[in-house]
Amino acid sequence: MVEQARARFPEGRYDVGDLRQLMRPTTAPGWSAVLGWYSLIHLAASELPGAIAALARPARPGGLVVLALHVGDAVRHLDEWFDTPVDLDVVLHDPHAVVAMVEAAGLVDVEWYHRGPITGRGETTERLYVLARTPH
Repeated sequence: MVEQARARFPEGRYDVGDLRQLMRPTTAPGWSAVLGWYSLIHLAASELPGAIAALARPARPGGLVVLALHVGDAVRHLDEWFDTPVDLDVVLHDPHAVVAMVEAAGLVDVEWYHRGPITGRGETTERLYVLARTPH
């Protein structure tokens, strides 16, 4: 994905790293928003508290943390995704546990939305979307 982004938008800056080691910007007190859009699907449930705390850490006071996850209690293996061969395990997470972890990470004004699959788009999993703020 990063290679494709660099090819399409060469003027951009792209860093590859571990989301659990995100840093604040060097010229500001933090990011206005941190987006974890389906990036937690690669982590076991036991790794989520640390990962969610790590996503919140570089956000500025009052900054947003936005998450999207697949909902469930299983690991699904994919051999194909969007007509592309892959070897990928997707971890489904309990929505109530995730919301509790967001709150335990010290985030406030937590809002969440749990929806079913949109079968017309070929989706087979429920989804959880979470929006929260770091304290001021």
